[in-house]
Amino acid sequence: MKTRKMLTPIAGLILLIFGLAGNAGALTITDLYGDKDSFGTEKPLGQYVSVNEVLATSPSPSDGDFDRWNLDSFSWTHSIAIPSGATIISATLEVHSLDMEDAGAGDGLGGGPFDDKLFLDGVELPGAFDTVYTPDGTAVTSLPPNMTVLIIPDSFFGSILDGSLDVLLDPAGGSLKDAIALDYAELTVEYEAAAPVPEPSTALLLGAGLIAVVCLGKRFRFKALS
Repeated sequence: MKTRKMLTPIAGLILLIFGLAGNAGALTITDLYGDKDSFGTEKPLGQYVSVNEVLATSPSPSDGDFDRWNLDSFSWTHSIAIPSGATIISATLEVHSLDMEDAGAGDGLGGGPFDDKLFLDGVELPGAFDTVYTPDGTAVTSLPPNMTVLIIPDSFFGSILDGSLDVLLDPAGGSLKDAIALDYAELTVEYEAAAPVPEPSTALLLGAGLIAVVCLGKRFRFKALS
């Protein structure tokens, strides 16, 4: 008899859980600019690359200024489609570069004159590459690629929700230009979709679960008073 009495509240809780299980949690969407071909050399990602190896490659037209050496600015746009009504939780931009010397290194200059800057929709992200270091070398020295993951402040979330984010990387921010190459840039956005309107069957299931839980609470309260 006691077992039968317990079935009703347990079933109610199960119904409530199923009724509430409408939001599967955070979702992730990415947009890749360029391609992960190790600066056009087709080496495995992360493997050391020399200046001459990049110079010897023929960049794909779709890569724009990527996969080649550049003393001027790089610019590109990330296009991303997020469902209407969604809320962005976080966003990051991963930039894969070669021979960036913002934090010291190179050419006997100690890094002081270099200051690679990053702009999102025309607004600078301060100190974007201040920790990036590359050992000094020559055109034939194999250099470690730099993978920089930048956390995008929530002040830019509105632009991302609008569908695009314009990026400008300026290697000429310091007193000297920092000759660098870019392989790819990848925007990753974590978001929550808008809460769906419950279907009639879901609403009935949720209602049944709530009623069963309320009845369970009244039964326990009645026993406590008696």
